[in-house]
Amino acid sequence: MIFTEDRATFERELIVGTDEKQRTGHYRRMADRANKFTAGMAATTAAHFREEALDFAWTNRHSWNLQYESIEMFWTRCLRGAALTRDKWLVSVATLPGVFEKRWVLGRRLGEE
Repeated sequence: MIFTEDRATFERELIVGTDEKQRTGHYRRMADRANKFTAGMAATTAAHFREEALDFAWTNRHSWNLQYESIEMFWTRCLRGAALTRDKWLVSVATLPGVFEKRWVLGRRLGEE
């Protein structure tokens, strides 16, 4: 995967996976990890964030070593790298059931619970 010359193929293998039997589970794990970071963001902001994470993954694909880091750990590192592209991110946070409030969250704190 890291030696893929085509970016579209790289993104598909990273997010969707290559194994036909495990494709749904792999995609679900990757989406769940991304959702920890993009929960509460507007749709356009979340799409921009995912693009930043894919850019980070493409740029740093040669630093990933399967012996030391799983694909999920690499994807989490890419999401953290995308979170650090901005100082603050505007997210919607539930303060009470059914009551939401817009807050600025520091990039380094994004993805934490």
